[in-house]
Amino acid sequence: MPEVQVFMAAGKTDEQKKNMMCDITNALTENLDCTAESVTVQIIEAKWSHKMKGGQTFEERRAGQTPYERDQALRGGRPDLTQQGPATQADRS
Repeated sequence: MPEVQVFMAAGKTDEQKKNMMCDITNALTENLDCTAESVTVQIIEAKWSHKMKGGQTFEERRAGQTPYERDQALRGGRPDLTQQGPATQADRS
């Protein structure tokens, strides 16, 4: 009966968290030859002000970012392709 605990800063949507837990469950069932019913995945969230890295809380780290960087961090570092303009020739090479 595998059990996984994921520690993370709060802020992701319920859908994002459910998708992540499903992916973890699938990885465990594929690699450990167990059933999904035997897998437990738990998310343990902390407020941004209650989590620290490099001597700064996540809230402090976020406050020091530009709005673009902050937006990227909230999306997990993934670019928001819907906000970009048309691609240039340089982008295609």
